[in-house]
Amino acid sequence: MTFLNISDTALWIAAYRSLESARPDALFQDKLAEKLAGSRGLQMVNESWLPRQMTWSLAVRTRLIDQMIEYEIQENGVNCVVNLACGLDTRPYRLDSLNSSIRWVEVDLPEMMEYKSSMLHEHEAKCILHRVTADLSNADERKRVLEQALLKVERALVITEGFLCYVPTDAVATLASELREYPAVKGWATDLFSSELLEISKKTWASDLAYAKAGLYFGPKEGTGFFESRGWRTDRNFSLLEESEKLGRDFPLSFLGRPLLSVLPKRVNHLLNDAYRLVLLR
Repeated sequence: MTFLNISDTALWIAAYRSLESARPDALFQDKLAEKLAGSRGLQMVNESWLPRQMTWSLAVRTRLIDQMIEYEIQENGVNCVVNLACGLDTRPYRLDSLNSSIRWVEVDLPEMMEYKSSMLHEHEAKCILHRVTADLSNADERKRVLEQALLKVERALVITEGFLCYVPTDAVATLASELREYPAVKGWATDLFSSELLEISKKTWASDLAYAKAGLYFGPKEGTGFFESRGWRTDRNFSLLEESEKLGRDFPLSFLGRPLLSVLPKRVNHLLNDAYRLVLLR
């Protein structure tokens, strides 16, 4: 499978969300995903050599971040969500916890925002939705976006879903420090590769990433300690593997995985459970 560019991954992920939504036991319902994915996204899924694994991981990730957002809105009074590198995410249209008093800011490259707006112009968001175009690798543009998004906001949640792994470590450190400077930011929800998973993924996706002129960079050996050393506190920390079992969505190779996991050394079990995590930082 070949990506035309890194933005193609957004079509690909939207296609997987549409597949999940079609299941009788779906973990969420995304009625707009198929429309956004289009024929290109569905083609990439069909050409993928690991469709079941991707459907599993993206479904569980989406559900967990949904729950984090809903928890922050309902329990902690968050009234603004800032989704950095939002891609083709459709949460403003589908989360029941949203209402007209909540501001949602989506940030991505101009091409992504133009495509998304053109596809969804007939649909109404459940909240006050703003789309902002920016190259988040540019410090000046990033500062402009954050200042505009967080202006006159009391309690904000920042999301970086499926984004940080593509960002060099020093740039993630800069972003962590920048977000910490805004008192309105009460939480930061993100996914996190382990250093082991990062290395495996680099080898697995080497040709696709090279063609897309992208790279995998961020998977800190210290895990959430990377953020804690920059002023953040880990409030919630979920293992994708462990949470999938709680949701009744077994790992795709569970017919091998469960018996195998029971006899593997504790270190290997630890590596598997820590490979990919969803965290909420404060």
